[in-house]
Amino acid sequence: MLPMYFGQSEQPLFGIYHPPTRKLTNSSALLLCPPVGVEGLRSHRAFRQLATNLSKAGHHVLRFDYYGTGDSAGDTSAGSTKQWLADIKTAVEELKDNANVSSVSLVGLRFGATLAWQYAEQYDDIDEVVLWDPVLDGDAYVAEMLAADAVYEPGKNHLADMNRKVANGETVGIMGYELTAELRLDLSTINLTDKLYGGKGKAFILVSSMTDSYSNLEQVSKRSGGKMAFQHIESPGNWCEIDAFGSLLLPQAIIQGIVACVS
Repeated sequence: MLPMYFGQSEQPLFGIYHPPTRKLTNSSALLLCPPVGVEGLRSHRAFRQLATNLSKAGHHVLRFDYYGTGDSAGDTSAGSTKQWLADIKTAVEELKDNANVSSVSLVGLRFGATLAWQYAEQYDDIDEVVLWDPVLDGDAYVAEMLAADAVYEPGKNHLADMNRKVANGETVGIMGYELTAELRLDLSTINLTDKLYGGKGKAFILVSSMTDSYSNLEQVSKRSGGKMAFQHIESPGNWCEIDAFGSLLLPQAIIQGIVACVS
């Protein structure tokens, strides 16, 4: 593993590059796009394990923190879809330099999967994307985060108060992470439930549990002419839940499924 800072000197991003531990003629370069907020914390161990497994399978891997998250520069209030898409571009260029390749693939989890989907439809240097439990509906995602936060906050009116503040455009803290009016507006525009993937390569969608929105996306994938592949691998997927310290999720079945997809 090679920890490093990269990107602009005034807005450095933190990343960890995992070079392939064995040489393959068909080695690919994979950028891991993490979730945000408490889901980013909860998935840290899983992403590290995924990166390790992919490098052992012979791939170049870079995992990183968006601006304003993790060990990258910036305040948490700086988060926005525009900023994080720009960060993915910076990370893509860094990975291409490290791996000496002209194109890469993206692996995203939760909102990181949503960003990977959006990014891949804008740029032609993305070979394929792996979308792990993607956020398909921004409004539903915010409601889910607010409901999860209310479980750990005292007071029966907490959820109603939070919803009122969000509706009024106020910044609120959700399980220790800021949801700004700008980010809330970004999320409100996201609805991928009925959308065909429009990137250059193929989209592999892996979900840990079936929901109505994922069932609908599965039907879309069946009509995609092979552009989208959908797979349900039953695994723990309660990414927004806070429980005992150190209980980070490590769903091995779906991690192995992702390695199989890209290999």
